[in-house]
Amino acid sequence: EMFQRSCQRGALDSSAVETCNELRRRIEAINSLIGKAKTVQPAPIRTSTGGGVPPPPPPSADGSSNPLLSSHFSDSIPSSTLGWDTLLSYTGALVDQTLHHIIVPPSSAVTPQIPEKVVFSVYVIFNHKAYDPDDPANFHFTTFREEVQRLSLPGQEFSFKLHKIALESDPTVAMAYHSSLRSAVVPTLKLNGTFESSKRIYLDSLSLVQQLEFVREAHHHHDDADEEEDGSVSSLKGHDRKKSQTKTAGTRQIPVFLFSVNEPLPLFIDKYFQARAVRDVVVAVQSPNMLWESHMGCNGEHINWNLRNPLRAMLMATGQVVSGLLPTHIHHSKPHNRTAQNWLWSVGRSPLSYTSHGAHFSQLQVDLARRNAIVGVLNDCVVQITRGFQYLQTQRPTNGNFHVYADLPTEPLQHSLARLVVLFQKTLIALENLDFNTAAIQAKASAVESYQFHDLCLTVVGMMEMVRCDDVPVQQPFNPIYLLFPILTLFGVVAFYLLPFRSKRKPKIN
Repeated sequence: EMFQRSCQRGALDSSAVETCNELRRRIEAINSLIGKAKTVQPAPIRTSTGGGVPPPPPPSADGSSNPLLSSHFSDSIPSSTLGWDTLLSYTGALVDQTLHHIIVPPSSAVTPQIPEKVVFSVYVIFNHKAYDPDDPANFHFTTFREEVQRLSLPGQEFSFKLHKIALESDPTVAMAYHSSLRSAVVPTLKLNGTFESSKRIYLDSLSLVQQLEFVREAHHHHDDADEEEDGSVSSLKGHDRKKSQTKTAGTRQIPVFLFSVNEPLPLFIDKYFQARAVRDVVVAVQSPNMLWESHMGCNGEHINWNLRNPLRAMLMATGQVVSGLLPTHIHHSKPHNRTAQNWLWSVGRSPLSYTSHGAHFSQLQVDLARRNAIVGVLNDCVVQITRGFQYLQTQRPTNGNFHVYADLPTEPLQHSLARLVVLFQKTLIALENLDFNTAAIQAKASAVESYQFHDLCLTVVGMMEMVRCDDVPVQQPFNPIYLLFPILTLFGVVAFYLLPFRSKRKPKIN
């Protein structure tokens, strides 16, 4: 209903209309399924004796024919309602999973800020001349740029830089590559139910990213190396310092590393993947195999991967770094309170589906990416407000600090909290209308206001702490003369019992 109301208002852009049309088709399919579930007649249930149980009669208005209200409850419910309950449970589970996977799918943590500019530095690192790594048939950089550009918010600038680097041209990067290289024997379950072991050559993503960070930190003292963009590895050496310098300017740096190799065995990331997202870094690999039988299958057939074209995997990893997008089969299990997998939803020709070769984000996924970015900012605002309340809860009114309440900034604190409530409401209304431009503006204003509220809470706590420190009684310095009288008294008592002139008692002699 929320999306239908948004579509009926008419003041939407083309992307929002496309999203509404797609959601309308899905909702109509669900309503059609629910209608069929009401009219379908379940088949008779087979019993152990070989006979059949007829379907239940329709319930009357007074509920006399309802087995749940009948006096023969124990005799009628196992046979007459099993078919209806099974169909209803499957339908309810399908509708619930549809809402959780299409409307509000799970997402990973995103940055709590909306940067004004995001710079993607793509480094193609190769050690061969067998094929061109950035050829459009192998890695279509233009498609990668266009699809990632779609994830940006209105008014947000995405820029892309492509660098080709020979692995032997920089020994430090070659050392990071070779030190992260691993090999393992991986068991694979085939479609016929048998296990088959195969040797895998892969890169440890965590080790590789750490080694690359060490490379950048080792070259921080080269000032001119930060500005080089001639395709050498020196252009990535100042990444950390550039990010720290431009953080206040609203710029975010996201490096993307593509290692292209030409080896007999294909190269992977963490045994199974073509690309992975590690913190703010994307790592991908490229092998010469164009038709490789993967460890996955669908509809009784093996899924073949084109290892020479890692575009789909790179788009999925980049979407996770930018907007928290996760693969379609990943969901959160509430009963177990952990991440779980449901391959029923690994559908669609999108980069988020492992069972397809699609390289284009759907409009629903684009809207989800934008919504995740805005929700990440709102979550950070809630964190700042909660911290402010926790600071205020540490202070208690007493007779000693009552006179300070007139000087506390209580009125600005209340106005700031009221503005935050209004900004939150405007942001949520803009999200309901799929107006991401307004939602992003209101979210940025909410972030600024939440930090001001946090600072005001710290100011109140500081003033209260100062009063509490002033109320503490001043301790007088110790004067040794106060011990003179007790010492003299003690010496007098001791001398009285030890003086020789005390009379001694003589023994009585009879």
